[in-house]
Amino acid sequence: MTKSVSWGVVGALAVALVLGTVLGYFLKPAARLGYIDSQRALTESELGQQYMAQIQAAGEALIQEFAQLSNEQKVQRQAEFTARQSQLEQELSRKFQSRLNELAKQLGQEQKLDGIFWHSAMAYGSHDLTDAVISALTAEPAEQAE
Repeated sequence: MTKSVSWGVVGALAVALVLGTVLGYFLKPAARLGYIDSQRALTESELGQQYMAQIQAAGEALIQEFAQLSNEQKVQRQAEFTARQSQLEQELSRKFQSRLNELAKQLGQEQKLDGIFWHSAMAYGSHDLTDAVISALTAEPAEQAE
């Protein structure tokens, strides 16, 4: 009888352990996720607009410089001009993306989120952080855009 009682206790403990694990899995709170629309942040924030204005001004300056060249010089330097414009775009894009990543991390910690996605990678989302990002980017000093 002692052996059957001890196996009964072991069996009951095993069932309780399995039930606790299963119920714990299904009863845990849902993940809190947010998303940021980086394109909207770029076009609507002051920092994004400053970066886009810098790119446009540099492009216009290159066009004016290019117009002053002879046809032979234009052929020779076209790749250089394209590379200069592309380099500026990549540099400012990298800076902007880096700042977005910092803000995503900060907002995630402040709002106790489990994760933040970029809007372009989501099919559906209800916790939009884009307005908070735009506000933060607009409130930043102009020297951030250098």
